[in-house]
Amino acid sequence: MRLTTDIKFSNETGITLNQTNKRYKSIRLNNPLRLEQYSWLIDRLIENCKTDQYNGPRDLYYQNIGLFPNVNIITTLLNDICCTVGVTRMNLNVTVSQKGFVFGDLTISYRNKMILYDSNTKSSMLIPDCIQDLKICHSNARFILVVEKYTTFAHLISNGIAERFPLIMITGSGYPDLKTRSFLQKLWFELKLPVFAFMDGDAYGIDIILSYKYGSILSAYQNHHLIVPSIQWLGITADDINDFQLKGIRYKRNELKKFDSLLKRKDVFDNNIWADEIRKMKQLGIKVEIQDLVDYSPRFLIDCYFPYKFSYGKWF
Repeated sequence: MRLTTDIKFSNETGITLNQTNKRYKSIRLNNPLRLEQYSWLIDRLIENCKTDQYNGPRDLYYQNIGLFPNVNIITTLLNDICCTVGVTRMNLNVTVSQKGFVFGDLTISYRNKMILYDSNTKSSMLIPDCIQDLKICHSNARFILVVEKYTTFAHLISNGIAERFPLIMITGSGYPDLKTRSFLQKLWFELKLPVFAFMDGDAYGIDIILSYKYGSILSAYQNHHLIVPSIQWLGITADDINDFQLKGIRYKRNELKKFDSLLKRKDVFDNNIWADEIRKMKQLGIKVEIQDLVDYSPRFLIDCYFPYKFSYGKWF
């Protein structure tokens, strides 16, 4: 586990590992069991890369339950290997559970096969596993919308958001996995489109936006492959709660503590606009979820909320 003193931050590169620190250029083995665990895992990763096979941490765990007490050990060792070698989990053919979905006007080439994401079909697709083998071919979209929850994502598709807005829409189904973040960064790099985040109006929604924008401490060694520093916070914001007179529920004690922890983060502390907005959200004292907007009417988001936000530039 990296120490916070080994972490640095900038608006351009997000949260990264301090490369001047040599602490993690090698792995120290304290006992024979740990040596055996690393040896088995490295052999398995090499074999996967040679045969083009993919495994998640849980898959690797079940391949040798007797060697690993739990799947968390696999995750820790994987992070150490990636950090030491200077690669990402995806480079080693390690995937996680399927969480990320994409919808909209987009054509990609994946392992010499053309894939068309047709917004007219009103159906989404899983984000492909191997992002480095993916090529963005074409899109007529004007922006990318990142939605926190799959239920909201599916609701917007079924109610015809593509008929109103030429967009690409992505969801990480909560906190995004590495594949979803990597895919979003690739779209942003190659299509050069603005990216907007639509999350619940609470501390956890803000934390999810920050994971897309600057990354996390746990992924500091690979955030340069994952972040989208220009992503804009579209909603739900404190102004939305006031402008639309939204009703919410009072924050619990742990949720208020989450705001305090966010304000202590360097990526927030050094960003006055975001820090001020987080303070405003906390001072309002209520959290408003996306579902609260949907409850107005099935098409409230598409016919009222988004047109208002985009017309008046209500993001930051």
